[in-house]
Amino acid sequence: MLDLLKCKRQINKMVAERQDSADDYHARLVRGLGLIREAAGNWQSLQAKIAASRTTWLVAGLTDGLLNCTRLPAAPRPLAVVSTDGSQIFPDRHEIATCYLLNLGLIALYYGTGERPLLSNEPHLYYTTEDLYPRVGNRQSSITPELVGLKRTVMEMQALADLADKAAERGYPTIALSDGTLILWSLEGFPSDIRDELLQGFLQGLAALRKTSVPCAGFISQPGATDVVNALRVYSCPEAVCSCDRCPYASEDIVPCEWLSGLTDAALFSRLLQPGEFTPKYYSQSKILSEYGEHRIAFRYLHVGPEVVRLEFPDWLTEEQQELLASVALDQANKGVGYPVALSEAHEQAVIRGADRQAFYQLLEDRMIKQGVKAQVSYKSLRKRGVFV
Repeated sequence: MLDLLKCKRQINKMVAERQDSADDYHARLVRGLGLIREAAGNWQSLQAKIAASRTTWLVAGLTDGLLNCTRLPAAPRPLAVVSTDGSQIFPDRHEIATCYLLNLGLIALYYGTGERPLLSNEPHLYYTTEDLYPRVGNRQSSITPELVGLKRTVMEMQALADLADKAAERGYPTIALSDGTLILWSLEGFPSDIRDELLQGFLQGLAALRKTSVPCAGFISQPGATDVVNALRVYSCPEAVCSCDRCPYASEDIVPCEWLSGLTDAALFSRLLQPGEFTPKYYSQSKILSEYGEHRIAFRYLHVGPEVVRLEFPDWLTEEQQELLASVALDQANKGVGYPVALSEAHEQAVIRGADRQAFYQLLEDRMIKQGVKAQVSYKSLRKRGVFV
């Protein structure tokens, strides 16, 4: 049990420090807004400097300017919006059996067509030796939560492509929305065999979407990315070419770009964009994208009213498709009071709550008992399920 009285002093200290830093943050934000407006007037030179520099952080690639923002038209009718999301029960060695479950939420919403929406979910159970002990590099290893999460991401993309194909067959303009990033940056730390298998599965989903000409995007709420802010770091550097590993100012009290620390792209664009506007296209320079081939990921920021969100999409989308995508994302966010209806519904279909998890293991236990399969829940798991006196 948490003793809130003991936490109170620490909470008071944290709140006081946050209050003290608010004025400093506002001053840095105002300075950052001035800097981005200045840099926007000569963005081609900035891009050349970015291309020549070697930084220790991700910097946005510029191709369409820095601040030439666009107002979006209304979303078209008729229209189909498809979305997927996922949830999981991770393997737990303290439970009745070692296995894991992935549950996919599948959504297809139709507007101006009179058709009923698709609201469904599909559970997938994994329990074989190959599922639980995959080969990682040159050795067999136990499945980890990170691998389960990545496997779920791949399945979500492939299911999204399948939903989009079925919706597009009806002849309506179709948009595919995914929750979160399309950049599988966490793959960078895995051995090549695991990385290649998961990445190819993900890219197959993107290729299927391209084949059906369905615009797709990852919708990122409350983005904390700093790609554009980092472009301003490059702009503010006095050196003709930035080389962060050999920064000549590192030993000084104040590094020229350090004042930008703490600012995010969303913080800047929340002051620069009006609701219903979105930024020009930027490129992510994450290392894993070198393996995406024709499916290189770009992004734009979109003001949906309550917040500025980040839309990530494959670079094969045309300008018209990007505009359609953003218009529909805005319309969906308006219908969902700040967050797309399709994504909210997909989450509700996919989510596995505590009661669901308990019911799953009870069903598994009952079936194993009926079949005469020997299994036992650990004392730790039993203890967590109830209090014994």
